[in-house]
Amino acid sequence: MFVFSYYYISYTPLWLAIVLRDVISIYHSKNHQNLWTEWISIVLIVILLGFSSIVLKIGMGGVKTTQEYVLEDVKVMKTLSSDFVLSNILPLLAFDFTIWYDLLIFLFFFCILCLLHIKNKSLGVNVVFEILQYHFYQCKLKGCNAGITKIVMSKSNLNINKGKSVYIMHITNELAVYVDKNIIMN
Repeated sequence: MFVFSYYYISYTPLWLAIVLRDVISIYHSKNHQNLWTEWISIVLIVILLGFSSIVLKIGMGGVKTTQEYVLEDVKVMKTLSSDFVLSNILPLLAFDFTIWYDLLIFLFFFCILCLLHIKNKSLGVNVVFEILQYHFYQCKLKGCNAGITKIVMSKSNLNINKGKSVYIMHITNELAVYVDKNIIMN
């Protein structure tokens, strides 16, 4: 459920654009009939955003199993969010969400993308986390046995921890969250 919620929340700019488009459509409707598509999409988007937010808060709130690594190399991933918005969200705005046919085609493509992301646990950048002051880093980590490379989310500047021991909570094979040592020690 966490992977789906992370995936769904990453499309928040799209959901906000759809809600805005639907609200404008409802406002400009002359006869106030045949607005089911707009109302259903607004309600579903709000419910799924609320549900996904709760799942993410619970999933990231408690410190789960963390592993200690030495942070060998850190690279800030500055353009990742804008690349995501331009390549993943903007093309989906081409659908007219006030028309059932377009909505069904959109849902078909979105569900296929979602299933692929869940199956492969392929999660990358999330615009909402960037707004919440998380930064994304490409990190080379050295553990007990070998080194790995991960995208690590952190509210702290990981560049100052280069060469030091850090604690990482793994989300997927490619995504992890930096956990402050003070949280673990308390």
